[in-house]
This record gives sequence, C-alpha cells and structure tokens, in this order.
Amino acid sequence: MAWVVGPMNTDQHSYRWVVLAMVFAAHFAAFGLLSLAVPALVPLIAADLGITAGRALLAFAAISFTLVFAQLPGGAIGDRFSLRWVVGGGILLSGIATALRWVVPTLPGLIGTSLLLGLGIALVNPNIIKTLTQWFAPDQLGLAQGINLAGFTVGAAIAGSLSAGALHTAVGSWERVFLVYGAFTMGIGLLWIGLVRSPRPAETPRVSVPEGRVKVITDTGESTTEVIRGVLSIRATYLASLVALFSLFVVNGGLGVLPSLADRVPYAVPEVFVGTPLYAATVGALGLPTLSDRLGRKPVLYGGLLGTIVGVLVVGAAPNLLSFVLGMVIAGVFGGGLFGMLYIIPGELPGVGPARAGTMAGVMLSFGQLGGTLGPIIGGAGLDAYGIHAAVLAIALPALLGLPALWAIGLEGDRSAHVESATEDFPPG
Repeated sequence: MAWVVGPMNTDQHSYRWVVLAMVFAAHFAAFGLLSLAVPALVPLIAADLGITAGRALLAFAAISFTLVFAQLPGGAIGDRFSLRWVVGGGILLSGIATALRWVVPTLPGLIGTSLLLGLGIALVNPNIIKTLTQWFAPDQLGLAQGINLAGFTVGAAIAGSLSAGALHTAVGSWERVFLVYGAFTMGIGLLWIGLVRSPRPAETPRVSVPEGRVKVITDTGESTTEVIRGVLSIRATYLASLVALFSLFVVNGGLGVLPSLADRVPYAVPEVFVGTPLYAATVGALGLPTLSDRLGRKPVLYGGLLGTIVGVLVVGAAPNLLSFVLGMVIAGVFGGGLFGMLYIIPGELPGVGPARAGTMAGVMLSFGQLGGTLGPIIGGAGLDAYGIHAAVLAIALPALLGLPALWAIGLEGDRSAHVESATEDFPPG
C-alpha cells in the first residue's frame, strides 16, 4: 500500500487513451466479433454439415458454458501475472481457436474450438476490466468502461450483419469467414502485447482518504489462493454476483428471444430491425456509464435494470411495428448501459480495489454468464409453451430480484472522492 501526499498533478497521462483504444479493440475482436459470429453463421453451418440449427448452436453454447467456469480462474491469473501477457495471450488464443475452424470444419471441431475460444475470452474479459481500473480514476472510469463495452456491442453487431452476408460472399465459405476473423484477432493480440504496459507510479490514479492522504492498492503481495479467499470472504462479492446474474438474465434473455418474437407477432417485422437492440446497446454502453461518473453508480444501475425490464415488456405487449421497435430500442439502450455498469463494479467494491479487480470481475462475470445462459433458455421455453406474453414475463420478472441485492451494495464510486496522480510516496502516519 502506498500513501501519497502532494499537489494535483496536471499531467493527463495521454498513454491511457492508447490503452483504452486497445481495450476497445480487444473486446471488439476477442469477444464481440468471435463469439457472435457463431450464431450468425449457424444457418450456413447447419446446411453445409447436414445438421439441425439446434445442433449447430451447440458451438455457441460451448462458449457460454466455458465462460461460466473459466472467468474466475482467468481473473485470478490476471491478478497474479502481467496483464500484457495474460490479456495478450487470451486474445491470441481466441484468434487461434477461431482460425482452427478452417482446419476442422466439423461439428466436433466447432465445439472443441468453441471451448478453446471460451478459455481465451475468460483470460481477456475480466482482465480488461482490471486494466482500466489501473489507468483511469473513478471520475472517468464510467466513460472508460462504457467504451470498453461498446467494443463488444460493435463487434457483435458487425458479426451479425457481416458474417453471413458480404464477408461470406467475398471469401466463399463459412470456414474462411472464421479464418479471416481469427487472423484479424491474432493481429490485435500482437498489438496488445506490443503496446499495453502497466502504468508508471505517476500515472496511477490515487483516491483521497481522510486527512488529505491518498492511497491506492496495486499489489497486495497475496498469493492467488489468498486473493480468491479474500474476494470470497467479502459480503459485497455475493451481492454483486446476484446483480450480475439477474442483469444478464434479462439482457441476454431479451436478445436471445427477440428474433423469435419477431417471427410470431401478428405484423411484419423487417429483418433489418432485428439487430436494433445491439446498435442501441452501443449508445447505452457509452451513455449510462459516463452518466454514472456524474450522478453516481447506484442510481444509474437502478435505471439500467428497470429500463431493460420495461423495454422487454414493451416488446412483448407491442400492438404494432412502431411500438415493437420502440421496445427494442429501450431494451437495447438500457441493457447495453447496464452491461457496461457491471464492468465498473469490480474495482469499486469495498475491500477490492485494482489489486483484486481481476478476481472479482471473474466471479461476477461467471455468475453473470450463468444468468445470461439461463435467460434465453427460460424465455424460449416460455415462448414455445405459452406464447409471447409468457416469454417476456419469464425474462423480465425474475430480474426484479436484482433490485434488493443492488440496494444492499456499497460502492466506492458513490462516495465523495478526490482523485489525483501524485508524485511522491510516504509511509503511513
């Protein structure tokens, strides 16, 4: 722990914007582009391999399955070793796994490479959250994490609109689409390793504590086991995990069921509108976390969760195309913003800080991935058994259980804090 006293440093440390650009690129490629390309290409894969779409979707389910279990150890690895190599290695692994689908264009090959891709994403996802907590002070962390998540939403939107259309036409097969995406992502991984470094002492954000002193914990000196035990001993860990679970339950549940809803409503929904939530999510991912830098974290978290629930309900009750699209926009904006807010929480829970942010992010994202996997399954079952209204209620109502967990969380970002980059270290006292 370093205690720092000194005047405000006016140096804005411009290199953090290089780091932020690389975080955006990492989330764009390794998570958004690579994972969402799989469902986009499912119709082509199923037709080529002579299997059902449901069997082809096992390749997508394998990614989610891996992330449920792998993000906690992935985050713990990031708390123990250099983020340059952990995240860079994860990006490279994701790209290699995707490119290998060109070599093994079979269903077992798709599932195996998806498991490998999940391991790569598990190294990237929690640790790019940690990377930003090291470089950005609390009053700018919302903006930074919003841009981070926008990388995912933009990558997902491009995967959905480009993979089975223009790119497939250009390269000639779904296997080559994966090869192109994999090679591109490997290039991002090499750039990360070459460009991203840890902040120097003068570049590390410091947060004021009583008596005008400033402290920051960047390395506790704990072993990986001790860090995991420390995180799991904090009550806030379980509250934050419940918030993540119910938040991604409604976000992913809505995204997963919306295309099927569009086919069942009594009016025509043009295919171009089905991607509306993902584009709207980019606006929310940039807007809500940035707004939380000014209004506080918890009010925006409440708004994000409730807004997503309302948007899903509006879609289910929409009597015409206009209100259906309005509901998708509401769900997309607030869902993207809510997802972005979840990326801020790990570094701002009391007792966590940057030193344990990777492990905390891994725990939260694992629970969130569980909710994100269950949401589409439960929503789809409700749709098949009882229809549209039952589906949206099955997705929206359970998410209300996230509100009491959110109410009980204490976040450092909602406390008044003076932020500065100090230049001298002094012992306590």
